[in-house]
Amino acid sequence: MSGKLTILRDRLQTLQTRRAAVRWGEAACALVLVMLAGWAAAFLCDWSLRLPFAIRALVLIGWLAALVWAVRRHVWPAVTQRETVEDLALIVERRHQIDSDLIGALQFESAAATATANPWGSPRLTTAVIDYVAEFSPSLNVFEGFTYEKLPRRLTILGSVLLMILIASVVFPAEVSAFWNRFWLGSGRYPSRTVISELIVNQQPIAVIFDGQPRTINVPQGTSLVVELVCTGELPPRGSVRLKSLGDGAETEFELKPAGEDRPGRYQVEHPLPSSDFTLQAFAGDTWSDPLTVRVVLLPVVDAVWTVTPPSYAAAADPTAPSATARYLSLLEGSRLQLSVRGTNKRLAKVELHWDDSVIPLVTTDQEATWTLPADSPLSAVRSSGSYELHVVDVDDLSLTPPIAGSIRLKPDRAPRVVSGVLTKLVMPTAKPKLVFAATDDYGLSEIRLEVEIQREAGESVTQTKSLKRMTDGGAPLPAVYRDEVRLDLSPYKLEKGDELRLTVEAVDARGGLEPKAGRSEPLVLKVTDRSGILAGLNESDQVTVKQLDAIIQRELGIGGDKR
Repeated sequence: MSGKLTILRDRLQTLQTRRAAVRWGEAACALVLVMLAGWAAAFLCDWSLRLPFAIRALVLIGWLAALVWAVRRHVWPAVTQRETVEDLALIVERRHQIDSDLIGALQFESAAATATANPWGSPRLTTAVIDYVAEFSPSLNVFEGFTYEKLPRRLTILGSVLLMILIASVVFPAEVSAFWNRFWLGSGRYPSRTVISELIVNQQPIAVIFDGQPRTINVPQGTSLVVELVCTGELPPRGSVRLKSLGDGAETEFELKPAGEDRPGRYQVEHPLPSSDFTLQAFAGDTWSDPLTVRVVLLPVVDAVWTVTPPSYAAAADPTAPSATARYLSLLEGSRLQLSVRGTNKRLAKVELHWDDSVIPLVTTDQEATWTLPADSPLSAVRSSGSYELHVVDVDDLSLTPPIAGSIRLKPDRAPRVVSGVLTKLVMPTAKPKLVFAATDDYGLSEIRLEVEIQREAGESVTQTKSLKRMTDGGAPLPAVYRDEVRLDLSPYKLEKGDELRLTVEAVDARGGLEPKAGRSEPLVLKVTDRSGILAGLNESDQVTVKQLDAIIQRELGIGGDKR
């Protein structure tokens, strides 16, 4: 708004801006100084006392409370304070001991005064007051009494403090970094002369610092607590381990002794395992590990059941199946093995079967958490003997030590055994001798065939094979013990006197899709002759029979022997 008092108003507004800048600057400096002072006090306490997490949390709360106080004490008044031009005019009047002409003139020239239907006071009087103030205000020093002196002084103090912090950060970067982490409730560590580089609890490597995340391990009940510590830097003569029960808070502390001169910096101890859960903390020199929660849990108890399905060709024989809980199995080649594994005291998280050089993960689908072999496992049709190990991991990340071990051995499926015989070994070329044979196998036969080898008198040799009995395609195998007889017609072989026949009965077992095995009888030798040869053979046979009968009589009557 333009008017006779424009110059006065502009100068008062400039004073208003300067005063606001000083207030804001002083408030900001006070806030930052309170923050830095709180950090310095927190650092001194934490660095000297190595405050635990709970105390550091209280320190953080105290620092935030001081920050709130500083905001309310210094920042909030500066934010909420509002000075108008009229307020500043009153201040100038008091400093220059002027009557109320300044404030009156400003009010008379305000929009509120000129906009009313009834002007404030007499127009001649208001105009006189405005003209009077407009005449002497250019020579009036409205900035008298105002100073920036407090703001530079506070900025100097703040700059000095920030410079000291910067120097400390450059000289001691590790300490400053650790404090910053710990102040915000992290798990940072101040540099120490002794450094714990490795902590091992029951062969489980543990991080020394958990970065604010709680760490828990499981130790099986019934074992010992074995703690091993590896240190670098300044090596203390010994360390210590502190156990604190999570139940009643009872504490136990014992020494970590050096592992030996040949293993410098390594400390270890074996201690009885408490019966309930506890926290573990290791100390060495001027450093320590974060508290580790140790859960004492039961080892998994596993129920492993084998199911053996023999090959189809052996199912009818009903072989004796191995015990379902046996660890050492004996079965036929081609048998199907199924394994069912279940944790009886807790659920299992992973189950693997190590079969020779392969690892077979078991799968589970039911609510009972029963683990079984996949359908396409190598044990769906066992082809070779071998050993196995069953590795399980329960929901507590514990394993069986040692794992369940056993072996699978293939039972031999022997080749069929065959015997055969004929009534006479002298035959005529067109004879039909009766061949008697019997074959036996462990589980069943698929075919019985006869091999006929003809040795001609002239030296020529011919071999022919014919089937005597065979199972039908897709049918049941022949009985495991099979006896029969057959009349062998020699006419088709065109035999002549002097030829020789070698008859061999061969039996082939039934083994499903596996390669079958065959057994052969001792060959029967038949000589081809004529009628006179048959008669001579009968006479010779009679003489042999008489001699055998005479020998039997002498043996039965006790006669004969040495003569004196």
